[in-house]
Amino acid sequence: MYSVADHDIKVAAVPLPSRACPACGYGNAKPFLRSRDWFFLRPPMYQLLRCASCHLSWLQDAPQPQAMACHYGADYDRMITTPGDLYPHHWDLVRNKLLQYVQSGSILDIGCSSGSFLRTLKGHGWNLYGIEMSAAVADQARASTAAEVFVGDVLDAPFADNKFDAISGFHVLEHMHDPRRVMARAFSWLKPGGIFTLTLPNIDSLEAHIFGRYWFGLDAPRHLWHFSPRALSAMASSVGFEAVEISTTRSCYIEDSIRNSVADAKLRCGISAVPPSQGRAQALPFKIMRKAFRLVFVYTFRELAVAAGAGADLHAVFRKPQSKA
Repeated sequence: MYSVADHDIKVAAVPLPSRACPACGYGNAKPFLRSRDWFFLRPPMYQLLRCASCHLSWLQDAPQPQAMACHYGADYDRMITTPGDLYPHHWDLVRNKLLQYVQSGSILDIGCSSGSFLRTLKGHGWNLYGIEMSAAVADQARASTAAEVFVGDVLDAPFADNKFDAISGFHVLEHMHDPRRVMARAFSWLKPGGIFTLTLPNIDSLEAHIFGRYWFGLDAPRHLWHFSPRALSAMASSVGFEAVEISTTRSCYIEDSIRNSVADAKLRCGISAVPPSQGRAQALPFKIMRKAFRLVFVYTFRELAVAAGAGADLHAVFRKPQSKA
């Protein structure tokens, strides 16, 4: 549970673009909503701005890059790595989509975590590379994939231009202080005709509209940016990419978003709430109720959302154009 000590966390802020949209160039972003860190249940509120044209949203005052470590940590790493490590089919959609466009060669996974996605390609004609901020997690990736993993900021990675046949980035671009520069760097690293595939939360999703400040996909202050299909396409185009396809996926954050709203209600009433970072084992009756809720409501909701083009996550494939003769 959070305590009064959490109020003492003082993090210097760096202003992200206050008005001009770095995706579409529209110059009059407006205040959108305010949210808090639901993972740790820390008190500070974060203001998001929103581009009225493409709906790209961003934190008005983001923590400085060197101060971001206190917003992550082992508990957050464990939440991120567990699905891919325990359930290899977690990667089926993005892996199969990638293989539609390129079947072998050199691939770089930005934010490779413990290497669970790269493991699905190991031994199938791929040379594996990764970038990971956490040295400990990068060691796991190297041990399980034999990939060459750079530890540090994406923009500091020393890869040569025109090196990769494919670059992937799954739930990573929204964490970057300058996602446009990251896209530009990916563009330079790709060979002509190379593929850049990525997933990230969809700020225009049905869930985001329903839950607002409680939507799990906001994940303030770790998610500095929130993309719509139009914003993602505009930013990629601005650095030279061609859009191959942009769609929404069957990801669903309803349960986590409901948990956030319940936690907020408890705190407003002076009742202690356990943050997800200190998650406890669930009793069997609760597991049964959760399964029933998923079968009756969640699965139906996510199918309807995807059918309407408003799923919780975006999945995009971009291509670096072939060099002109």
